[in-house]
Amino acid sequence: RDIPKILVHMSSSTGQFSSDATAVLERKVDSGTESRKSAEEVLCYYELTRCSEWIKQGRFKKVALQFPDHLLPDSARIVATLRQLNEQCKLYILGDTSYGSCCVDEVAADHVSADAIIHFGTACLTATKRFPVLYIFGREAIDLEDCVGAFKGAFPDQLSHIIIMCDVMYSRVIESLYEMLRKDYKKLAISHPAVPGCQRRSLMADENTSINGVKCGPSDCKESEAKRDQETYIPHDTSVNSIEQCKMGRHYTLSASIDDYSIFYIGCEGRALSNVIITYQKCQCYSYNPVTKSYRMESINVNKKLGRRYYLMQKAKAASTVGILVGTLSTAGYREIIDRLKALLKSAGKKYYLIAMGKLNVVKMANFMEVDVYVIVACPESSLVDSQEFYKPVVTPFEMELACTSQQWGIDYVTDYQELLPGGVSHNPLDDITKLDSDVPEFSLITGHMHSGKTAVESCVEGQLVKRSEKLQLAAYSPAAEFLQSRSWQGLEQQLGNTPVSEATQGRFGTASAYSHEEDN
Repeated sequence: RDIPKILVHMSSSTGQFSSDATAVLERKVDSGTESRKSAEEVLCYYELTRCSEWIKQGRFKKVALQFPDHLLPDSARIVATLRQLNEQCKLYILGDTSYGSCCVDEVAADHVSADAIIHFGTACLTATKRFPVLYIFGREAIDLEDCVGAFKGAFPDQLSHIIIMCDVMYSRVIESLYEMLRKDYKKLAISHPAVPGCQRRSLMADENTSINGVKCGPSDCKESEAKRDQETYIPHDTSVNSIEQCKMGRHYTLSASIDDYSIFYIGCEGRALSNVIITYQKCQCYSYNPVTKSYRMESINVNKKLGRRYYLMQKAKAASTVGILVGTLSTAGYREIIDRLKALLKSAGKKYYLIAMGKLNVVKMANFMEVDVYVIVACPESSLVDSQEFYKPVVTPFEMELACTSQQWGIDYVTDYQELLPGGVSHNPLDDITKLDSDVPEFSLITGHMHSGKTAVESCVEGQLVKRSEKLQLAAYSPAAEFLQSRSWQGLEQQLGNTPVSEATQGRFGTASAYSHEEDN
């Protein structure tokens, strides 16, 4: 009879270790951003008029709206506004993406049988395969006068080669910034977002008005939208020796090699900036943060980062079993790069698994004990995985290609796997790079031992019949089964016939809070 009192006393005295259920239900969760209060601001920031016209022109009946987590507080108001503008169209919110939020989630859109996708927020701009996509980066506020002052402070030499790069959220102001600087800097170039299937300059429209600090441009009116569609993109540098390139989702035209340019990057610190620094490691880079209104020279130790990537590549070279992580099902060419990786791993005598798990999960990946290293097939912004939480290292397709072939680690670093495919700037035919001498041993910097070429078992593929013993027993080859046989503990021993048979008895049943054998209190 005193038990209830004891339980109540324990729950009240252990409040520091557990919380009341009502406190969890009433707790306010900080989403990380405040929902915009003004309807005009939401209409302008997300270019909802442009979204409505795009839906009408495509005659779409079902449209999926993809949001990153920090923009979800505005999703309900966006849907309500678009429904008023397009009453015949059904709208679906894709809140939790299957892979990275920067990639278009065609998998989730296919689940609702959508006709098209509108992607909100920052994007990696990798080419998609099945759905028409409209990118809405968001019209982030930026002080152009302060940005110009930061630019002049970073580059006092007006005769130097400089290229302006930016996060896609600030791409709308890059034309205006160029016009403000071109009189003083004669060798200035800018980059534009390489939106798949679009080479219009409509994304860089001039700004005329502003609402509560958020600038609005001609993209919010129907008349100027039609005018913009007739305006094609014209490169700023029209010299005879101009070099036109498209890399990392950015299109630019230069009068010299990119290695001769300095970079002025507009955007906050993140994966996009890190990829720019590593990809253009020869270039001096300054970054301007529009939120804090500060600029700095990126003093990141590129050699240290590349040394870490070289270490992971050496780990991949010494690995015998590789897990191919499918980190995208939407970007173009993912099937081709997977087939290329399979051919490379087979030629190098490495066993492999093909694993599709969506977003990387440390716990799930730790279950594959036989895997020595993972290679991820994803967009450039999601490929550089360098977290100490993972039990095994994760490398990029570029690093795995170096590990499986006789190619040497050079100066240029590739984060976009599409550059490794036919037509890419870093493509090498498989027949030219897979001719390795398997009889020549190689010294491993990781293990400190000499490694010979592939063996007969290593050249087998999963499911192939192999010779099991001298008695001509055949068995299906499996890397997991081979790894299990090498472990000292292989699970509970059955010991058939050595243990007595006991009669089954009735166990407990019911719920955890009230089993049937417990007394009612």
